[in-house]
Amino acid sequence: MKIVVFGASHGVGLEVVKQALKAGHAVTAFVRSPEKFTVKDANLTVFKGDSMDTEAVEKAIAGQDAVISALGPTRPPVPHMMETSAKNIVAGMK
Repeated sequence: MKIVVFGASHGVGLEVVKQALKAGHAVTAFVRSPEKFTVKDANLTVFKGDSMDTEAVEKAIAGQDAVISALGPTRPPVPHMMETSAKNIVAGMK
């Protein structure tokens, strides 16, 4: 199965990436800073993007079998980040 994970850099998202890879899935980790993402695997694609960017979200979702969002609020807070990102992800899945 091909899975894209939003919020893949930290916490729950990072754990989802690791478990999906361990289960043999092809994973796309959607991250803002790929240079900080340290997971390496033959079945891993690291996609640089911002979840508030509609085009980037659509590109990352294209061809995927499943979409997982583990996004959380950023520090410092970015106004409307969660709402905009959720809208972009839902629209990208249609």
